[in-house]
Amino acid sequence: MRHSFFDKYSDLDTPIHRLNTRLKLFIFLGLLIAIALLRINLVILIVGVALFTALFYIAKIPARFILKRLLVIMPFLIFIIIFIPLFQDHNWTMAAETFAKALLSVMSLILFIATTRFPMLLQELEKIGVPKMIVQILAFIYRYFFVLIGELERMELAVKARTPEKRRRFLFRGFSHILGMLIIRSYERSERIYQAMQLRGHQDGNE
Repeated sequence: MRHSFFDKYSDLDTPIHRLNTRLKLFIFLGLLIAIALLRINLVILIVGVALFTALFYIAKIPARFILKRLLVIMPFLIFIIIFIPLFQDHNWTMAAETFAKALLSVMSLILFIATTRFPMLLQELEKIGVPKMIVQILAFIYRYFFVLIGELERMELAVKARTPEKRRRFLFRGFSHILGMLIIRSYERSERIYQAMQLRGHQDGNE
């Protein structure tokens, strides 16, 4: 299963896509470790952004695709800038460095996901010794995340269709109701899936 939000361009034929999945995984983990350990200043940030921009260009990943995913995480990055100085004696330098590290980490994650087919990633994780239970959990998350997103979109559309003239504050109440219903439906669906797996001979902790 593929979804446009994550792996819309994962099947392209570019030098980055053709890299071995295990190699890309190790490079990605190495980048995360390097970003976490390095002291990031403005020069390193500019060089890092330029490097990732070049890699995105080589991988033929559209800028719009990248920006939409960065916008999703941007509120959390802004949260970092605002609240770290409040708890670190107005340490804006630390806030800026944390923001830069988070931005570079997210860009590396987008590049990795956009150029790697998820089923192949799961296969490589299993080959390098990641416990099978963790691999199965990741597979379930990937599979049913899109199911929940589709459910959320249908419920949101139903609320908007029933309240076209309402103000946003009333819609906000409707969305909070949607969230509650989504949690309930997610729990009910998980129970049905678990029962179906048991009926098919699946045992906890085993294949």
